[in-house]
Amino acid sequence: MTEPVILCAACASPIEGHHPGDECPSCRGEVWLDGRYELLEIVGRGAVGMTYRARHVGDDEVVAIKELSFSRLDTFKKQELFEREARILRELEHPGVPTYYDELVWGIGKHQAFYIVEEFIDGQTLASEFESRRYSEEEVLDVIEELSQILEYLHTRAPAVIHRDLKPDNIMRRSSGELVIVDFGVVGDGVHDSSAGATVAGTFGYMAPEQLRGVSTRASDLYALGALALEMLTRTPPHEMVTTQGALAWRARVEGSASRGVIELLEELLEPDHRVRIERAADVRARVERARRGETSVSGALVRAQESRPIVIYRPSAEQESLFGVGIALGAFALMALPCAVAFFGITQAVIVASVILLLALFAIPFLPESEEADAEPARLGVERRE
Repeated sequence: MTEPVILCAACASPIEGHHPGDECPSCRGEVWLDGRYELLEIVGRGAVGMTYRARHVGDDEVVAIKELSFSRLDTFKKQELFEREARILRELEHPGVPTYYDELVWGIGKHQAFYIVEEFIDGQTLASEFESRRYSEEEVLDVIEELSQILEYLHTRAPAVIHRDLKPDNIMRRSSGELVIVDFGVVGDGVHDSSAGATVAGTFGYMAPEQLRGVSTRASDLYALGALALEMLTRTPPHEMVTTQGALAWRARVEGSASRGVIELLEELLEPDHRVRIERAADVRARVERARRGETSVSGALVRAQESRPIVIYRPSAEQESLFGVGIALGAFALMALPCAVAFFGITQAVIVASVILLLALFAIPFLPESEEADAEPARLGVERRE
């Protein structure tokens, strides 16, 4: 019986009829990775390596192996991020995160690479799911709730684990239905990359505005969660809605089709200012429950009421304006005549008389009756409405 084809661990060439210790006929390298893993197929390609579906020859368990090829590195930053990913995955244990198994450096010369061995997720990404599925509002809320539970676990580590690249390609649905967040390649650990001037990481459209400045917080992951939910509702990639300030112009796309509770949830997740945006994943789940019940916030109701009310700004009529000018002229005349009044009546009496005249002129003007013409034209009185 013909043995299955595997890939050479050194050069990824297909090999048939392999045995332990065999050399690759193409590169003369060892066929098995570290003598323990058979590479079955390539499931992902990147600029500096590949991701393989592989088999551990000791127990036949299928695993995923991520590769970082040293020969393709153009900056040590990529190696630092890869090592950080391995370290953080090693410390995590949650069904919504791939299980860490092993890490190793293997190979010789230009074939040397760094490998992370982790759980292979049997399923498909949400990006693939989008191609053949439309989501109801309830299904979108289910996804937000489930992902927020995973993010709550990540964000409550010490220090916090910030994914920084939450998007459909990095979320998988197991064949059993549960969601898993994958690819921690640009993960932040709550210590690094949390202030201005740090590395910009993420995917345009899903990145929060502060990430464009090198700032990433727990609220940055929740912004990406909001962008994901928006894409599920509108079937429009977020990068098509990005404004010049880096935020999303999304409201017009959901008004009339989404419930008020969902719109308020999106408002909290997609708030451009991370200092105001909802920050705790646990709070997101509470907002989801409120949206399911059809409840809206008191503050939101007040804002909508204020938006529909007229704003009245006092402006004097033309007649009042002209009389005001007369009053100013009289006041100026009184001040100019003050020296003469002082000469005849004395300084105390002169100041009192001039002050009384000026004050009467100023305070009488607002109490003068408005003209009929002003009553007929409310716009001249400053009555304006917000659309």
